[in-house]
Formats: sequence, structure tokens, C-alpha cells
Amino acid sequence: MDRSQRAGVSLVEVLVVIAILGILMAIILPAVQNVRETSRKSSCQNRMRQLGLAFANVESAHRAFPTNRDVYKQILPHLGHQANYDFLINNSRVSSPEVVQEFSCPSDTMPIIAEFGQLASYRLNEGTKFGEQSGQHKHYNGFQKFNSYNLLDQSFVSLNTPASAITDGLSQTAALSERLRYREGTRYLIAEPTPTTLARETGRYAWFISEPQPSPGAELPMREQCQHHRTVPSDWDGGHAPLTGADRGYNHLLGPNHPACINAVSSNRWGYSSEETILPPSSSHRGGVNVLFADGSLHFIQNQVDLDVWMALGTRSNNEPFQHQF
Repeated sequence: MDRSQRAGVSLVEVLVVIAILGILMAIILPAVQNVRETSRKSSCQNRMRQLGLAFANVESAHRAFPTNRDVYKQILPHLGHQANYDFLINNSRVSSPEVVQEFSCPSDTMPIIAEFGQLASYRLNEGTKFGEQSGQHKHYNGFQKFNSYNLLDQSFVSLNTPASAITDGLSQTAALSERLRYREGTRYLIAEPTPTTLARETGRYAWFISEPQPSPGAELPMREQCQHHRTVPSDWDGGHAPLTGADRGYNHLLGPNHPACINAVSSNRWGYSSEETILPPSSSHRGGVNVLFADGSLHFIQNQVDLDVWMALGTRSNNEPFQHQF
């Protein structure tokens, strides 16, 4: 062998090594991402379980589940935030990253801000009917019974949902689920969403429909419109759930992660009632959403859940016969 000849690797060998490294990265990165999402999903579930315990403590103390507009505030003492609750009696906002995290799912990638006006990841179940006016309050047929304002004093008890009102059974009635935050709570942190973003982020924003439906009785005709006749997405989700007071929850008219719909056409984007919105739960978890039941149990409900079963889980006293098929 000629000693003057330099030892080395050929171009082909270099390319082979690069190709092998590329294959390894393609295998490893998805696995790492799956592990991270599993961890985030677990944290999300643990936070929901803590909310379930807080709900049970309030029910034990006041003989009713906290289900009105001030639900997030009412359960603060039962989450270890008595000082923040006391502060909120006379103030509408509090800068507390710990409090915001209690109501935020780590899987939601929308930026959050450390103030009590931030949108929550978790929303109450309104049922299968749009809000109906009952005196000064909105009435629902889900876990949430009424919605009203300024209820930090003891008067909130009569507007909450007593366990006796849930005749379908606590284990058969959904109480709380997830919904991805939309830009409303981060308007100063991120740019306006583009039409492409709106269409892609179906779990955050609601769509307009081709033929608005008259009320009352708009729910089922609108569901058909939302399934088959959506037109263009709007730049909000049709609801509003800041920690300072949840105007809207979610409902069971369509299954998990189905696009939300507003009862209006795009040319009349401000001429509709926010109550008439189909708002399914949504999440970044693969294949479904977490649902907390009135008995405190937590289930992961798949996107393909039977719609009749899903609607039955959304009502508190309709006496629908069904078996769990999660």
C-alpha cells in the first residue's frame, strides 16, 4: 500500500451516514413529541380532577354545585387561593400566574397572560339547548342551570345546580370539559389570525352557516347546517369564558372537536345572538377531549362517540336510557 495515500471516507459513505441519521431523527422526534404531549395531557387531567374536588367541596358546603357565571371565582378557596378570592370581592382582576394555571390546559399552545381576565381552558356543560331567558337569568338544561352576574356573595347558591336537580345521575352527566382558547384573551400578544389560520384552527374559532335558523327550536336544524353547510370561519369562537366571569360554557349538540358554528351568515357577522352558537369541546389531545363528570370522575371521550350518547351525557334530567360507550 502506498504510504503517501491519505486514509478517509468517500462521499458515498458520508451520504449513507447522513441518511441513517435522518432516519433516526424521523423516528425519535415523533416519539419525543408524544412523550411531551402525554405529560401535558396528564397535567391537564390532574387539574381537571382538582376542579372536580373543588366542585364537590362547594356542593358539600352549600348543597349546590357552582355553575353560574362566577364559577371560577367561587371555587378559588377550595383550590388553595383564599387570598385571591378575598381580593376579588372588591376587585375585578388579580395578577396571579398560579391562579391562571389552575384553569389552563398545558396542551393548549395559545399564549396566556398572568391576569384574571385570561380565557379559561375549562368550561361548564350547558346541555343541548341554547340559553333561554328565565327572569333575569339564562336557563340551560345541562350541568349548568343558570347564568347570572355579580354573585360572589351567598346569593349565588340559589342560582347554582343542586345535586337533586341532576336526576339522570351524577355519573351520567358531564360537568366540565375543555375548549381551546382563541385570540380574544391574547389580543395584544399575537397578530390577527389570517383566514388560513382561522380555517385550520377549527377547535378555536366558530364558522358561519349558509342559512340561519329561526328561534326557538333552532338547535337541531342548526346542527344540520353546522355539519354540512358551513361557509367561512369567524375570528372568535361564538362564546366567551374569561376567568372574571364565564358568559358561555360549551354544549353537546355536536361531538368533541367538531367545528363550532354561529347562527348567522358572514355578511351579518354582528347581527346574531351569542347564545345561538354550537360550541363543542375541543382540545390539542389526539383523538378526543377530557370530560369531568358531576360525580368527580374523569373520562377521555373520543371524537367518534355516538352522538345520541353524547347528547344524553349533556343533559341533567332528560332520563335518556343509554350505556357508556366511550
